[in-house]
Amino acid sequence: MVVPRMGGARYIGPEILDDVHYRLKFMRGSKVIWVDVDGRTGAIVGRTGD
Repeated sequence: MVVPRMGGARYIGPEILDDVHYRLKFMRGSKVIWVDVDGRTGAIVGRTGD
């Protein structure tokens, strides 16, 4: 659900934040982008590094 919305950025992997949220890591060029996602709904709740 989130990966197609990242505009071609390369998916690196996940990180568990707590019982409900997780962080997906992506690379675009030499920049890392972190996307925080609500695991219940798949909604993006935060994004940094873009």
